[in-house]
Amino acid sequence: MEAGKCFTLSKGSVRIANRQYNTCKHRYELVFDKLAQVEEVQDDAKIGAVQFNIEDLRAVQQKTPPCSVDICGIVTSFEPLHAFTSQAGKDLVKRVLTIADDSAVSMQVTLWGERAKKDDKEFEGNPVVAMKGVFVKEWQGGRAGSLLESGHLTLQPTMPEAQKVKD
Repeated sequence: MEAGKCFTLSKGSVRIANRQYNTCKHRYELVFDKLAQVEEVQDDAKIGAVQFNIEDLRAVQQKTPPCSVDICGIVTSFEPLHAFTSQAGKDLVKRVLTIADDSAVSMQVTLWGERAKKDDKEFEGNPVVAMKGVFVKEWQGGRAGSLLESGHLTLQPTMPEAQKVKD
C-alpha cells in the first residue's frame, strides 16, 4: 500500500475497537489478516483528505497521559538524525523536533523511520507542521510526543490552524 492512493479491501471483519491499540474515536475497527484482499483502484475524488482534530499545545499539557492528539505548530528547532540499535537488536532512526504554537507552549515530538530521514532542509526556516496521531506521555518531568507509525505528518499545511500559528 502507498499513502495517497486508493485501495479496496475485502475479507476483513468488524470488531469492537481495542482502546489499548486503537486511538481512533470510533467504537468499531476493521481487522484484516493474511487472507485479506487489497487492490489498488482509480482515485476517488469523493474521498476526503486526512482529517485533523487539532488541539493547542497548552490543552495537550493538561490531558492525562498517555494520550493521542493531533497538533499543528512551528518547528522552532530540530536535532540531527540519530541512528541506533534498540535493546531488542533492531536498527532504528529518530529525529526530535521542538514544536511551538500560538498558546505560547512548546513540546518535543520524536519522528521515527522514514519521517525522521527527511532532509534537514525540510525543517529549516521554522516551517509549520501538522501531525495526526502524536502519542503523548510523561517524559523527564514534562510532556513529550512521538509520532506513531499510523500517524500522519504534513509540512506546510494549508488548514486554518496553520495560518493561526503563523500569525
